[in-house]
Amino acid sequence: MVERKTHFITHIILWILILLILFPIVWVISTSVRRDEAAFSTKLFSSRISLQNYKDLIAPEKNVPALIQKVQNLILVTPPYDKWSKERI
Repeated sequence: MVERKTHFITHIILWILILLILFPIVWVISTSVRRDEAAFSTKLFSSRISLQNYKDLIAPEKNVPALIQKVQNLILVTPPYDKWSKERI
């Protein structure tokens, strides 16, 4: 009987430790699928879920400064456009 009680208490302690250890992982995953400033929210789970963060990570859109830099390089014929012909430019 004593052994059984010891196992029961050990299991409870282990479950509490598992929850404490897994909480940061659950928080990071739930925050990564939230929108806007959700990292500063007090709620663990949100109704506003989006995969936009992962879309931006895998296939980022070119922003305006990057496009302006590309046009400037094209106009000034700097690398990688210095090897292009005038017709291609």
